Amino acid sequence: MRFVKKSMTIAMLMLIVGLMVFAGGSTEQTSAESGEKLPAISILINESPWLDAFRKIVDVYEKETGNQVEIVGSPYSALLTRITNTLTAPESEFDIVILDEVWSNQFFDGELVAALTDIDPDFAFDEGVLEYDWATRWDHELGTNAESGKIYAVPINGNMQIMYYRADLLDEAGFDPPQTWDDVFEIAKYFYDPPNMYGMVGRATGRPDFGYQAIIHSLGGYLLDYDSTQGTWDIGINKPEAHEALDIYLRLVKQYSPDDYANIGQAQMISLMQSGRVPMIYTVTAAAPNFDDPATSTVVGKVRATVVPGPRPGENAPTTGIQPFAIPNNLPDARKQAALAFLKWVIQPDVQVQFGKFGGIVTRQDAWETLSEDPKFWWAEAVAKSTPYAHGQIRVTVGGRIFSALETLLRSVVAGDTTPDETLRKAEVEIRSIMESAGYKVK
Repeated sequence: MRFVKKSMTIAMLMLIVGLMVFAGGSTEQTSAESGEKLPAISILINESPWLDAFRKIVDVYEKETGNQVEIVGSPYSALLTRITNTLTAPESEFDIVILDEVWSNQFFDGELVAALTDIDPDFAFDEGVLEYDWATRWDHELGTNAESGKIYAVPINGNMQIMYYRADLLDEAGFDPPQTWDDVFEIAKYFYDPPNMYGMVGRATGRPDFGYQAIIHSLGGYLLDYDSTQGTWDIGINKPEAHEALDIYLRLVKQYSPDDYANIGQAQMISLMQSGRVPMIYTVTAAAPNFDDPATSTVVGKVRATVVPGPRPGENAPTTGIQPFAIPNNLPDARKQAALAFLKWVIQPDVQVQFGKFGGIVTRQDAWETLSEDPKFWWAEAVAKSTPYAHGQIRVTVGGRIFSALETLLRSVVAGDTTPDETLRKAEVEIRSIMESAGYKVK
């Protein structure tokens, strides 16, 4: 168990971001469905490729209900600071804020966002909603996401990894879609013909751990694991599975890649696939439409998707990278009720399907299955098949600090500045230090 004072959490957040902001007041509108007067709401969201899809679904909401919604876009780099400012102000400027799987827990733990059952005691998710290892729930006693926790948010962007591959090239060469890491290397070796074609590229910068996690979890390993019987956390980054995973990761990143592999991040991976210079990559679901964009892609209609491989078929562990919507706690009740009305609406099955058709990354299993019936959304079936294997990222309040430390270490080993063994030893020490400084009990 953890006993970290909420006032300390709030004070630390305010110290990090500096000056607070204040805004208040809103215009009341009438709900077409219930006749209630609901305040107009404002939503803070990051500027992303799916923002246009979200604007379209908000237009539908406004037409159906008569309620007004203001969308405020923010560069992702400024999002955390802006959210922290508004959540620690006397009254939040925004009625809904988008969070990130990696750092949302600090706001759940500090109760800077409202538990949705505190706004409506009857609020609950139906079985079609994907909860991504309970990413939107927080158990204060355990200090982690758990089914036993309160619901603090609604998932809106269901990003997770899938494996993209050139169906035309693999068919012509007689390969099936890769199911195992050995399949990946066999295909990569076959097509490796630099500088015209490379076999595989991996994420070496900009959260390189995102790709590494899919490997370590598929091998049965973990970065952190909670032992509920002892109430302690076990660090797995220096165990045998972690070493095997790092060997696979380094091969994926370096062996059949361009010479500048150390500088390749997610954007570069997608670009190489668009240009027809790699036969496969695994990355987020949101990348899929890029490959069918004739303005930027030379492989329109040639890319298909499958579940991210594992050591053996069925031993898969694609990493999630979701974003949930939360309601600031520093709002009057009327604004909270209006915000929750929108969240209840946007998570409905038919709304989610429409959102997906607009280009959104939906968060319902039934919506993915419906979208998979349309050939236009060729990646939907891969997502629907991946969700049973999906593995959440580190689920503690200091996840962001841990991933920052891992990025430095992984970039160092990719560059050859440290050995794999040295890298994982250092990672174990750093994770232990970060966890213990936050009040977590570590084995």
